[in-house]
Amino acid sequence: MRIGTALAAVVLAAVGYAGVTMWKAPPADAAAQVEGLDVSSHQNERGTISWTQVRGAGQSFVYLKATEGVSYTNPYYAGNNSGARTAGLLRGAYHFARPDSSAGDAVAEARYFVSVTGTALAGQLPPALDIEANDGLSPTALVAWAKAFLAEVERLTGRVPVIYTGPAFWRSAMGDSREFHRHPLWIAQYSTGGPSIPGGWPAYTFWQNTSSFRVAGITGNVDHNFFPGTLAQLQALAAGTNNPHTPTGVCGAGYDVIDQAPLGSAGTVYLLYNAGKADNCVVTIKAGTTVEATSAYLEVRGRARVTDSGSFAFYAGPVRASAPSTCVKWGGSVGAAAYNSPFEHCD
Repeated sequence: MRIGTALAAVVLAAVGYAGVTMWKAPPADAAAQVEGLDVSSHQNERGTISWTQVRGAGQSFVYLKATEGVSYTNPYYAGNNSGARTAGLLRGAYHFARPDSSAGDAVAEARYFVSVTGTALAGQLPPALDIEANDGLSPTALVAWAKAFLAEVERLTGRVPVIYTGPAFWRSAMGDSREFHRHPLWIAQYSTGGPSIPGGWPAYTFWQNTSSFRVAGITGNVDHNFFPGTLAQLQALAAGTNNPHTPTGVCGAGYDVIDQAPLGSAGTVYLLYNAGKADNCVVTIKAGTTVEATSAYLEVRGRARVTDSGSFAFYAGPVRASAPSTCVKWGGSVGAAAYNSPFEHCD
């Protein structure tokens, strides 16, 4: 996968190199994360890929380029998919977007992508939209294009697609849209301390931390990624039956769970507190990944209630408010299951 020219310039400036992309060391807590790759046709063109060697070198997953626009299919996609599966790698497919303003273009690209990957994706990582080129569309038009593409892929496959992008591109070309939180974020930024997350996403699901990784089984450089969880969590994401998100992961660093309420078998709503900021945070974490009506709310006594609600696959929230020594009411729902607290936690 490649990063667009404008994004690449920002990334190179950020890491302090000009004209060359250097391999960046993993974060300090890399031992708690799962490593993986993404490949296009370029790696195959340099030499035959040994997926067994890749797996033996500690890589657990790979995203494979399948299509681009409405006419390009990666000629190595099928072989890579089969080889990665045989080697025991979790794998997923991505589509490189070539958006234009013609009527139905986003749906046409989505259908072309799925015509190559197929609709039976059980056991595979969610399909991914690689959006790093606006091809002249305005932010408003590009947001609409992305929504149409993602909705069609989800309709055809039953899976909530991942979004791959870079911080600079999203903030400029997508107007820093905050309308895509129900889609897992795959963020591309080459840094050592973790990526900058655009669009109000509370956390990333995948982080592409370098394009200059070297690994046994692949000739030359390859993109490297982290999944910030356990292999079991990644396997559950691939199975499409489990939610990889946690309340602290959604609310962010410094927040601790101080209360929670089960929503039957549908999920759990959590109240968290950040002592350093005197902030509360509420998030509803779903038990599965079926898209359904989900909500989370927080009401500080004497103030208007703040709510996040919609048709979500993973969670609703986070909703935050400062409430030092002030009572709060909180709650949330998944489908028909709901919890509503009294005013509590007053000091």
